[in-house]
Formats: sequence, structure tokens, C-alpha cells
Amino acid sequence: MKNNILLLLIFFIVAIINSSCESKKEILMYGAKSCDSSDVRYTGPITNIINANCNSCHATGVANSLGGGVALDNYAGLSFWAANGVLFDNVSEASGANPMPKNAPKLSDCDIAKIRIWINNGYPNN
Repeated sequence: MKNNILLLLIFFIVAIINSSCESKKEILMYGAKSCDSSDVRYTGPITNIINANCNSCHATGVANSLGGGVALDNYAGLSFWAANGVLFDNVSEASGANPMPKNAPKLSDCDIAKIRIWINNGYPNN
């Protein structure tokens, strides 16, 4: 009886240690913050990402002088670049793409995932 209790106790200790290691691996791999991509819409999540990371160069008023003529501060401009694949290639820093934002850190994996989801959903104006 004591051996069974001891074995059961060892089993639970190993299970707890293993599960805590998995959690630590996930935090190291994906970061401590979770990424809420359950409600990815143009208005809100996407415009927030673009406003925070792109519009200093790609807003309508400065796009010609700073952003190579690429304006992303409105749905028509952003959806054009989403449709032809350039937006996602650039923000995900795909091979051969022009990494964006220029001279700034790469977007977070979460922001890139939200852009991908929005594009895969047909880049709706919602």
C-alpha cells in the first residue's frame, strides 16, 4: 500500500514538473503576452497597427515625400497593398521583400498574425 502511494506521489510530481516546463517553453517561444486574434477587423485592430507603425511615413500627407507614394492611412490604400501581397510580404520580412517598418523593429508576431488573418479573410472594410 505504501509503495502504491509513493508511486502515485512520484507520478504527480513528475506530471507537475513536466507541465511547468511546457509552460516555460511556451513563454520563451511565444512570449508571456497572449495574442487575441479572435476579432480582427479593419477598424480597430488593423488601423491601430498601421497608425502606430506605418503612418509616420505612409499617411496621405507625407506618403509622397517619405513613403514612396504608398499611403496606408485609408482603406483604399491599405486594401490595395493587402490584395497584391506586398503588405504582408513587407511586414513579415519575406525573402526579397522591403522590410517594414523601415529603420524600426519588426512588428510583433501578434501584429503580423492579425494582418495575415485580416488579409486571409479578404481584407474586409469592417
